[in-house]
Amino acid sequence: MDGIETTDERKAIIRRLEDTRFEFRGEIEKRVFFAPGQGSDFVRFTMYRAKPGLKSDLHTNPGDDACYVIQGEMIVEVEGETLHVKAGDAFILRRGVPHKAEVVGNEDLILISAHCEFCPLFQEWNARQPQPQVHIGA
Repeated sequence: MDGIETTDERKAIIRRLEDTRFEFRGEIEKRVFFAPGQGSDFVRFTMYRAKPGLKSDLHTNPGDDACYVIQGEMIVEVEGETLHVKAGDAFILRRGVPHKAEVVGNEDLILISAHCEFCPLFQEWNARQPQPQVHIGA
């Protein structure tokens, strides 16, 4: 791909769980396997662990977020629709769609997420979107 910088020239990279470091975002344990500058040019591939009862605020994602539930279950509310996802389910949360989630059941939720970050196609699309008008002061 012309004009795109690569961060790693290896054709294949393996990361083992024990080679990733724990990060915490609030009460969520996060382990990043790949991300821009960490073995990938565009894709962020992350594992999350969360305790039952944990709830997210309503939010949107800047790009599509593909997820796979390894363990546990959660309720995801997407524009008034309620989805009950559990171990073995894959789902996708579309770019810009408001959603929130709650971990339910008795066991920790373990979820894998993959999304494009700094993707040239996404940057191109984002550049074409109308920019919000910002007014400072009275």
